[in-house]
Amino acid sequence: MKKGENKNLEFKEKLSSRNKKSFLKTVVAFANDLGGNVIFVIKDGTKEIGGVPDKELVHLMDRINNMVRDR
Repeated sequence: MKKGENKNLEFKEKLSSRNKKSFLKTVVAFANDLGGNVIFVIKDGTKEIGGVPDKELVHLMDRINNMVRDR
């Protein structure tokens, strides 16, 4: 993470309707290449780590899984 994003690592601060399309394009690109990781709640520029409240974590994971599966 210290080195930042590269062709196999992408940071997303949050999953919003604004970056949903970008996130899904990244997933498709990773799937069509050698794979990769998307890490949420990390700010791209500063690499500051955020958090997700426990009660929202399962919902966020389900939302991500459903978005990827539906595409």
